[in-house]
Amino acid sequence: MILVLSSSTAAADPKPVQLRMKRLIGESIHIADGEGAINRHGQTDVAIELLAGSKLKMVSTGIDSEHNLYKSYSTDDEARWKTTWHGTWSQTADTLKLDITLDTHDCKHTKTTAGQPPEIVACRTAAKQTQLVCSTEQIVVRDTSTAASGKKPPPIPAWRCIAKDSLDLAETRAQLVFGKTTCLQTLGGKGGDSYEKCAP
Repeated sequence: MILVLSSSTAAADPKPVQLRMKRLIGESIHIADGEGAINRHGQTDVAIELLAGSKLKMVSTGIDSEHNLYKSYSTDDEARWKTTWHGTWSQTADTLKLDITLDTHDCKHTKTTAGQPPEIVACRTAAKQTQLVCSTEQIVVRDTSTAASGKKPPPIPAWRCIAKDSLDLAETRAQLVFGKTTCLQTLGGKGGDSYEKCAP
C-alpha cells in the first residue's frame, strides 16, 4: 500500500495507514533421560501508524516467559515490556524505510528460583535511533476455512521489516512481518514460523 501525499492531500489530513502484527511463541523441550523440561511462551504486539508528512508512531508490547523444571529445582523467567518510538518513513514500490527514535522503554524482567524471592534482571537496552528496512513479499497464511476443501488460500501482501542491528529493538524481535492490508499473526516454535490472520 502506497500513501502519496501532496500539498493538497496533506491539507485534507488523510487517514493514517495502520500496520499491525502479533507474534506468538510456544514450545516445550524435554531433556534426555528425564533430566527436566523447558517451556517457553511469549506474545508480542506491534503497531505502526504511517502519518501525513512522512511521520510515524510505533508501539510494541509483549511478554516472554520461560519455565525450567529440573530434578532438584525449577526456575521461572519473565519479561514484560512496552516500547514506543516516533520517526519518519519513506516508500518506493517495493521498499519501506522506517527511521525511528526511541521515546520510552518500560520493561520489567524477573527470574525466580523455587523457594526464593524473585530476582530483578536487567532488561535489554533499546537503541536510541535505528532504521527498519522493509521489503515486500507474499505470505501464505493458514486458513482453516479452506483447509477442508483442499484449496490453498491466496497469499497476503506483506512487509518484512528488519532492524539495522539484532538488539536495536530490545525485547522486541529485530524482524517483524506486517500484512499490508490486514494484521498478520506469526506463530513461532521449534518447527519454524507460520502465519495466520489475527483474530478479530
